[in-house]
Amino acid sequence: MKIFITGGSGLLGCALSFELIKKNEIISGYHHNYIGIKNNNFSSVNIDICDINSLKDIENRSPDVIIHTAALTDLELCEKNPEMAYKINVEGTENILRIAKDCTAKLVYICTDYIFDGKKGNYSESDKLNPLSVYAKTKLQGEELIKKNYDDFISIRTSLYGWDLNKLSFAPWILNSLSEDKRISLLSDQISSILFTNDLARILSEMLEHNLNGIYNVASSDSMSKYNFALKIAEIFGLNGNLIEPITLENLTKKHSLSANRPENVSLDCSKVENALDWKMPSIAKGIISMKEKEIEFKKKVIVK
Repeated sequence: MKIFITGGSGLLGCALSFELIKKNEIISGYHHNYIGIKNNNFSSVNIDICDINSLKDIENRSPDVIIHTAALTDLELCEKNPEMAYKINVEGTENILRIAKDCTAKLVYICTDYIFDGKKGNYSESDKLNPLSVYAKTKLQGEELIKKNYDDFISIRTSLYGWDLNKLSFAPWILNSLSEDKRISLLSDQISSILFTNDLARILSEMLEHNLNGIYNVASSDSMSKYNFALKIAEIFGLNGNLIEPITLENLTKKHSLSANRPENVSLDCSKVENALDWKMPSIAKGIISMKEKEIEFKKKVIVK
């Protein structure tokens, strides 16, 4: 398949290129940071999802699949700049949808577990949606836009960690902090089924081969707090877990004067995708082990600058 990825130099975009290039031709769309992989089946192009004219390059490549990962994901930035969040996460998605229609390409949309309010956990695809933040609301609007106007789509609700080559994302921040013997505080009462990006890429590859359509939760088979996630990272990477301290969501919000509301338990029920693929989702611990094993190869092959 020929696959076009938006947000190609981001956390998930890099992982998708790294994993999917094994079987497919990959075209990676980037905005600020160039991405490269030394492979004849890889190319990259500069695009702006908010500028429909810059997206003609996608249409000219005639992809079979468009994976839309580009988004404004910073919760606080979205909360303080709702117009910007809407422009990127909703209007940008509308532009990508238009291109997908013109190309008759399958559209894969990356959504978020934050579209749930976190009051019960173990959410299925049919559970009530109640996003608490501007970020989550705009991501849900993007999903609803696609669902209403296109049949050939997959929307993936998930929460991710992995190697990010252009900024310090969650898991690498934990690793860097512990490696430098810095004390860190992580939420003890915010729970998710966080998934390794490369595992999502492999699962998505199977979903495409099975020609799945619709909305799916794709996450780890278990769930834990961010505090326990950090402890597990310390254990697997051989770092000092005593540097990690628990903090409640209430205290974190007060300490940093956070404005965006965050859900407490957004663990996901992935039985729908497991039944469709006849696969068991990986555990969080297994994902962290994979992250450690892939570090050298991933950083050697994927170039972001």
